[in-house]
Amino acid sequence: MRQPPAWAGLCALALLLPTWGSDVPHSMVTIWATNFGNILSEICKQNTSRDSIYNAYETSASITTVDGMQVVKRMALDMMEMMGAKKDAVTMIVDMAETAAMSHIDEPEPHVDYFNAKKLNEYETIRNNITLKQGYREFKLGNSSKHFSGIPVNMTHSTVHVPTNVYDKSSDVLNTIKWSEKLDRVFVSNFKNDPSMSWQYFGSSTGIMRQYPGVKWIVDPEDPDLYDCRMREWYIRAASSPKDVIVLLDLSGSMTGLRVEIAKHVVLNILDTLNTNDYVNIYNFSSEVEALYPCFADTLVQANLENIRIFKEALDKVETRELANFATALTQAFKTLKQQRETNESAQCNQAIMLITDGAPEKFEQVFKTYNRPEKPVRVFTYLIGRDVTDREAVEWMACANKGYFTHVTTLAEVREQVQKYVPVLARPWVLYKTDHPVIWTGVYADIADPKLTDWLWEIRERARQYQRSKNYQTIIKNSAGPDEKVGGRTERQCYDEMENFLSFGVRRLNKTERERIEAQRYQDTKLDLRERGLSNKWTLYIGRTGSEATRRGYRLMTSISMPVFDKNSKGNVTEKVFVNNTQWVYRTQEKRVARLLGVAGTDVPLSDIQKHAPPHKLGVNGYSFLVDNNGYVLYHPDLRPVHREATKQFQEILKPNYNTVDLAEVEIVDNDEPRSNDTKLFMLRKDMIDRQKAETSLYVRQHLDDMKRVIKRRQKYYYHPVDSTPFSLGIALPDRYGDERVSGQVELTQAGRNREPILDYLEGPNWSVHPDWVYCEYDNQDTDAHSFDTPEDQYRHFLKKAISTSGFQWRSKRVYPVPEVKEPTGRYRSDETRSGTYFCDRDLFQSVVFDAKVTLSFKQGQSSSKHPLAPIVAQMARMGLFHTFGAAHSFVATRSGFTRWKTHWPRDMDVDREDMKFNGVRATDEVWYKRAVDYHDHDPTAFVYSVPFDAGLRNESLVTGAQALFLRKGSKRTPAAVVGMQFLHSRFREKFLSTANCPALGNCSQTCASDDLDCYLLDDSGFVVVSKRHEETGRFFGDVDGTVMNALLNHNVYRRITMFDYQGVCLDVVSTGSSAWTLLTPLRYLQWFASWLGGKMLWLLVQSNLLHLLDINLAWAAETVVNDNMDHGAGGDGDAMYDYDSKHTCVQVADSHQLFKMAHINKTRPRPCDKHVGLYTLNHNTKPLKASLEHCYGIDSSSCSRQFVLEKVPYTNLMMLVVNTLCPCEGDMISIEAHEWEYENGTQCARERLEPYRRRPQSCQSYHAEEENIDMCGRSGATRLVPLAVGWLALLGAQLVDACSRRDARFSDLALTELLDLVIARSAAAGGGVRVALKLELTGVGEVAAVLPVLCARLPNVSFPVWLAAEWLLLRLPNSTLTVFSGGVDRQPTETVHWPTVVALRRTVGAHRLLFELHAPLYRQLAHALCRYADECDARPRLEGADEAGAPQPAAAHLRLIALLLALGWIAQPGGL
Repeated sequence: MRQPPAWAGLCALALLLPTWGSDVPHSMVTIWATNFGNILSEICKQNTSRDSIYNAYETSASITTVDGMQVVKRMALDMMEMMGAKKDAVTMIVDMAETAAMSHIDEPEPHVDYFNAKKLNEYETIRNNITLKQGYREFKLGNSSKHFSGIPVNMTHSTVHVPTNVYDKSSDVLNTIKWSEKLDRVFVSNFKNDPSMSWQYFGSSTGIMRQYPGVKWIVDPEDPDLYDCRMREWYIRAASSPKDVIVLLDLSGSMTGLRVEIAKHVVLNILDTLNTNDYVNIYNFSSEVEALYPCFADTLVQANLENIRIFKEALDKVETRELANFATALTQAFKTLKQQRETNESAQCNQAIMLITDGAPEKFEQVFKTYNRPEKPVRVFTYLIGRDVTDREAVEWMACANKGYFTHVTTLAEVREQVQKYVPVLARPWVLYKTDHPVIWTGVYADIADPKLTDWLWEIRERARQYQRSKNYQTIIKNSAGPDEKVGGRTERQCYDEMENFLSFGVRRLNKTERERIEAQRYQDTKLDLRERGLSNKWTLYIGRTGSEATRRGYRLMTSISMPVFDKNSKGNVTEKVFVNNTQWVYRTQEKRVARLLGVAGTDVPLSDIQKHAPPHKLGVNGYSFLVDNNGYVLYHPDLRPVHREATKQFQEILKPNYNTVDLAEVEIVDNDEPRSNDTKLFMLRKDMIDRQKAETSLYVRQHLDDMKRVIKRRQKYYYHPVDSTPFSLGIALPDRYGDERVSGQVELTQAGRNREPILDYLEGPNWSVHPDWVYCEYDNQDTDAHSFDTPEDQYRHFLKKAISTSGFQWRSKRVYPVPEVKEPTGRYRSDETRSGTYFCDRDLFQSVVFDAKVTLSFKQGQSSSKHPLAPIVAQMARMGLFHTFGAAHSFVATRSGFTRWKTHWPRDMDVDREDMKFNGVRATDEVWYKRAVDYHDHDPTAFVYSVPFDAGLRNESLVTGAQALFLRKGSKRTPAAVVGMQFLHSRFREKFLSTANCPALGNCSQTCASDDLDCYLLDDSGFVVVSKRHEETGRFFGDVDGTVMNALLNHNVYRRITMFDYQGVCLDVVSTGSSAWTLLTPLRYLQWFASWLGGKMLWLLVQSNLLHLLDINLAWAAETVVNDNMDHGAGGDGDAMYDYDSKHTCVQVADSHQLFKMAHINKTRPRPCDKHVGLYTLNHNTKPLKASLEHCYGIDSSSCSRQFVLEKVPYTNLMMLVVNTLCPCEGDMISIEAHEWEYENGTQCARERLEPYRRRPQSCQSYHAEEENIDMCGRSGATRLVPLAVGWLALLGAQLVDACSRRDARFSDLALTELLDLVIARSAAAGGGVRVALKLELTGVGEVAAVLPVLCARLPNVSFPVWLAAEWLLLRLPNSTLTVFSGGVDRQPTETVHWPTVVALRRTVGAHRLLFELHAPLYRQLAHALCRYADECDARPRLEGADEAGAPQPAAAHLRLIALLLALGWIAQPGGL
């Protein structure tokens, strides 16, 4: 007999109920909810074969209990073995480096052919011939390597990276490059024996880094390469022991001007050399001593990113004043360090004072005698700021008498190099012990050039937004209506809203939903842009080595292992700079006792490689592992969120300010309503892991899902174990109710093959997947065609066929291969043959997939064994295709092994893009619907858990997902085996719900969900709208739709509010756009940006005839980056606008132009770490059906009324059906689930910042060696009288300069920035030797030259005096002189005359232009007289070309152009500054 349609019973029941007026029918709502839930449940059960799958598991599988402690112990042991292999590999690099350096004999002018990573494979076309660019080399690169993040690499050779601020032609650099070539064979051997090796490298103290495999270093031609290996954490940690540092910054009046900017730059660079094992504080001193950040007074704080950021922001606000009180400042520093020693706080290793000043009046020996004698526990490093300084002797003595180093910093360009000099001094005890090579493991960090550049990326995004708003502002002004035109009857508020819409989006009239839709689309465009375009190919500069697809998809988090490389020579030739007669520098070479740090060797270990040793399938659904270091910081954790995803949508995917110092207590959120509550069990867990204990515990925690939109409470068991030979400790967390049990079921492939079981048939067809991130089987070398697969499924099939067809198939579950040992004494290494066919397979996981595929065959075949009374009806509906009326799109089953099957059921008349609606839930146990279904099982094991995307209301179509967990039960044991579910097209699902809540066959149902009198909703267990009559409300939190009713539901205990804390939050502080220190660093660059903006915008600004527009500098800030009208702003700007503003509809006349101009500007912001809190909601599962009313509401006629609503649970779901009367609206505040900053009280905030959580100090510490006193290398200058006073430094320079310029091989007449400049400088016989040395300086761009010249003059031992510094000295004493700039050859007429103080800015504008410089005639005569005075007193008497009318010899133009060019490219201060 044919069954009647399902809705017939529903409408028949409706006949028994009377109609109503404004009353909400509770009984009818109950029927609607019951019928909808029953039919929906049966459709899901039938189409997912739920019962058949469960029966198959119950018949074939068993349950085993796992010992959490044994699980974590095994994982920790695997990690230790893997990390031990990396340690052995780095040890080999260190041994070879020390051996190669010891056997190498330095050459004064070494000839080295090497692969400069920044000068590879770039070509140019000359006369139709394609040739390599000058200075570039051809370097063979393979295809994109999967193992190396999709980067083309050379597996035979390494490449060398030379920082911009390092001169790559200096003898020190070339000699290091030459001897380090021998490292290539070790690199190759390491990789052959351990194919899991990542990048291997050696970073030299000279700044160069040799990296394997060889790779082309991608840089943006518009921006300098800022990478310097010596500033990376792996180098900094290995180069010296932990340290306590106090920085004393002189802010007396004499530091005013450029000096204070140089001093601040020194402080910034010192901070950049610190790491989380160091402690620091900064004191300013003039007449009084003050802590730079008052909250940190009288203590030291850990040098983590958050504290460093605080110091840097406070440094921007310092001002000079009064006189310097050195005695008080030094006393304060010594007392603070002494307190740290006595209280056993901070680093407890090295201690240092960094004094930054422009001179000290005396040595203050009594202070040092009182606090630093006789042991000298505190080293003193001094930085003398400025050129024309006289009080240098006392500053030198402070450093040299206290085991420190004296440095004279004269320019901003040399700051980084000069600051670096303290690092080798701290390394001396380690070097002197020689045999003790500490093994350093860094914390987590992103593979980018410099984490600080995330601020830059943030600013770029804001500029793009400001640029777009400015363009929209122009459109408004250009099409503005006249003052007498009407505004169409709109209110002033409406007009302001329209203007704001147009400024932001380029569209005039938008409602809230439309604005949200545009913002959501831009968020998607931002993520797509980051993945596909790599931030217009700029991100690659900051990501690291090249533009790999992996790095463009996101930041690659890693740790590194590194070891210092020592110079085994105890003595060496040392060239020192000697200050002669207090007037000039000369160089002197002699043999001395040395203890040199050659550099640091290391290798990267991606965290993804570490996590492979804690496979998720062994932890089960909702279980996870995490790794903690000695500071309590997590290296990886499922709640570690290193990038912005909760902030403004335009700023997604940028690293957070403190991404690598997230504490364990900040990701394990205990069940407590107070922020940062002092939970005893949590902090005991943290302390035990830091102390490397083995134990277990349990905690009640709160966890969030879906980007902090949902929250669950759970009791978890924690097991933890140390990873031996590392500073790390591994922990795992398992859910209390089911985390200790596992489904045990495998198909033994060897036996199945013998039994001829049709294994391959289980995986027939396309609609199945394995977890894309899990390792089932993989080859060690995945870069060959034979081992490369398009999909994880192809790779799985390959190994499955191999396992079935190979007799005695070896699973090879061992990942790490032993590293060969060193053969003494030759230092050569055994190189095993390439392991090209080796692979790894997780046998249990691999065979579990086959088992799950076999068990779920009933799903594939569409079998069902449901006994529900509605089962026949649903079966008939399925046969008739009627279940398509629910919009059924997909059915699926996902299992504990990561295996997923699905089927697609497209409605016949579906007109949506199937590609957009395809099934993509292939991550199985990691899918949110899988996790939620398992957690919801305890509340209702029969329920399907439904959800929609949060932005579903902003899309034309989306999918409703319903999932139910299948728990296997054996006696008292139970554990999740799989999750089944369905996905429905939301539009059809919504239509079916509304039609079910109706009586379509009868005419007496006056109030239904189709009528205007009622609003009907389906709310999920977190309070989100799954279905609403208004599509735009779908996916939104109900409190944001109707806060009044939501508040009533809370009062009736239907939902409960749970406060969730986010200790990784980011808040935005508004930053003033006024002048700041960076404008002093590059004044002409700033003027150039301003001029560029002014020229581009002047025309439309003048149209307004309003000078106010010209007075505001904010638009210039928006244009600091070169932007054109065709620029794509999808990566964070306000997007491509649809300009619809016209004069007929403009509202400009409503607001004055000043207000509109202010509206066109956004506030410039800076991200800051902060604590946030948010109220999230969860359903009270004991909720009874509810009918209630809201009093004191007002109806259509403004009369008082009661607003009724009815709530009924939809059976077999997590949904609540809510029906609300619309005839009596109530206005009330909306309830938001946006996170807000937690406001601490003033004292509480400071206490939190000063709080020093428990940590364990690194075991390696060497701060003292008795022989260090024999090393006399502290940067001091001599005081010898090498030549008579009558000669003087200027005369000595003159002879050298004229001799150099008069040589025929120095052709300065054709001098240009892109040509080769040969400098031949004769050393004075009095300076020790009279040796001539040729230095070749390749000038490729002003960015490099500006950094190279100061380094050249300050560091090269064979240059007897900085030529450019002497030339500048001359101009300093000739303030009325001018500099004439020529734009072409020598014979061109002068085009511009520039007063010399502006030369400091001139170097920034040279760029790639071929500019020549000539000095003005008045300077010729004065310089010539200076040179000739020396010539008259000397035997050398070089002849000068030409003479002026007065008979004074005239120097050749080429000579003067040389001086002027070097002058322009140097750092020059005004006479009053230095």
